[in-house]
Amino acid sequence: MAALSLAFYRVPADNATQVGSVKVVRDRHGQLYLAGSKVVEATPSGAFLALTLASGAQYIVRTRDYDALRQPATPAAPPRRKR
Repeated sequence: MAALSLAFYRVPADNATQVGSVKVVRDRHGQLYLAGSKVVEATPSGAFLALTLASGAQYIVRTRDYDALRQPATPAAPPRRKR
């Protein structure tokens, strides 16, 4: 499980300023955890998502950034065997 970073914003507006970033971890089942807490709800709002975590915290993130994290990592090709 590699930790990634996801930018979050104060309001879901096109001219919103990035407030900070949060650590994101994806488990082997594809479930995302932000700041150590499971994402339980993602509510769309234009180009943004309002994420609600199991801890009760909420983050506003760009939909395209969140979707990029949800894509499964492409597995590396196995090494070729010499004959």
